[in-house]
Amino acid sequence: MWHIVAPMLSRAKGYLPVTKLGLGADDETRLSLQEGRVWIKKKPWIDPRDGYDYAARQEGVVWPKTWLLSAVNDRALGNPYDVELFAQEIGVDKVTLLSIDNGNQVDYDHINMLTHPLAVNDHFQDVVAFIGD
Repeated sequence: MWHIVAPMLSRAKGYLPVTKLGLGADDETRLSLQEGRVWIKKKPWIDPRDGYDYAARQEGVVWPKTWLLSAVNDRALGNPYDVELFAQEIGVDKVTLLSIDNGNQVDYDHINMLTHPLAVNDHFQDVVAFIGD
């Protein structure tokens, strides 16, 4: 999808109609899609616009505590596999998959992990506690 179909669609339409495809809340520009594909595929990743090597620059940096959340039904921008890879790249403290199997009240997706009415009492309180630690 992301390496064959999406580029063809974005060339034909001038953008990727993510909302119409049911893959997210915001359509993607061709440039955003192009740069995202490079980020996913090319290792080590170097910024394609300015040549900056973020990985080399982060070596030795002590990052603040970080907790990444992913949603089991996120199929695009923050899918669990990509979040896990990102967590490995930056060495985060905590990664959580929001899902019923992991004790949540909902099998969340990219949008409703922030907007679902149950999120307030499901994981928001844990996020607040994490920030306060």
